[in-house]
Amino acid sequence: MVFTHHTLWEEYCHYLPFVSHSVGQWLARTICGYFFRRASAIVSPSQDVARQGSLSRFQHKVQVVPTGIDPEEFRGGDADSVFAELGLEADTPLFIFVGRMAREKSIDFLLRAFQRVNRENPRARFLLIGAVPRGKP
Repeated sequence: MVFTHHTLWEEYCHYLPFVSHSVGQWLARTICGYFFRRASAIVSPSQDVARQGSLSRFQHKVQVVPTGIDPEEFRGGDADSVFAELGLEADTPLFIFVGRMAREKSIDFLLRAFQRVNRENPRARFLLIGAVPRGKP
């Protein structure tokens, strides 16, 4: 069996109703450990994921296989039309987050970081694109 481990389940405990955070983390570690022990190999998308959480004890089984995207597919886009559609001047510093807007994505960290950038350059803008998951935020 090969186990592909792309999610740090221990960071999703806030979605479990009626379960404390510590119990949720224990549950995530226990379930993942069950599968990790039985797997012949474990696939991780990055070294960071491979080193974190319950996976750290199983390094001898881990193979990192990146799941990145090919940036060449996005070359040749028309940035000027995007800036115009957003009502921004073409030289406006623009920071963009695209993804699921959930606690584990650390959007609060991005907002605090952008706040510092925006103090230095009030013209800077931050665009959030994505959906908010159902359940606990």
